[in-house]
Amino acid sequence: MRPKTNNDQQRPAKTSKDETVDVTDAWLVAFDLAWESMLAGTTPVGSVVIDGSGRIVATGRSRRYVRDSVAGQLSYSHLAHAELNALAQLPPTDRYEDHTVLTTLEPCVLCVGAAVMATVGKVEYAGPDPYGGAAHLQLENAHTNRLMPLMIGPDVGALGTFGALLHYAFYLERNPNGEVADAYRKDLPDFVREVDDTGTTARVLRLKAERRALSEALALVV
Repeated sequence: MRPKTNNDQQRPAKTSKDETVDVTDAWLVAFDLAWESMLAGTTPVGSVVIDGSGRIVATGRSRRYVRDSVAGQLSYSHLAHAELNALAQLPPTDRYEDHTVLTTLEPCVLCVGAAVMATVGKVEYAGPDPYGGAAHLQLENAHTNRLMPLMIGPDVGALGTFGALLHYAFYLERNPNGEVADAYRKDLPDFVREVDDTGTTARVLRLKAERRALSEALALVV
């Protein structure tokens, strides 16, 4: 079950595509945050920042539709994205070219910009986002020419499927005929057909409603 976008061949030189993600502890933390967002009723995306040795130095999750406040992170705002909440924790007294952002879904324009401003060297994402994904973003100025991070994704294995599944299922439940669900149907028809016809979409939403563990949701695609 590979969620592949129609514009996979249009990525810029600084993007590496069709990678298979290793299921490391850092990725599990990112997906645990995404699942936490799913259960909280907000966009299910989680993100961690790791240093050059693979140590987690910052975490963040989507808090767009939740009112609870967390120190150093945005909540209840259109800007409360997972990557931004993770990157906002990096002090401006250092540079982070040897750091990597791991995110469960392809970053949007806001989060690509945040990665540039935070000076991280690489962004790896699991699931493609046919609606708002901006990994292919090309912006030519002196700043981005110097600091645009390497973009790696989407994953072609289970984590890529799971990252896309969470996002698709969340917006399908929220607005079945909305623009986000329609973008999946248009650009990822094979993915949508498979997760819908096999009942995977319905099962992940049932697990959400029952507030079950991440491990049970991951088992749907692993």
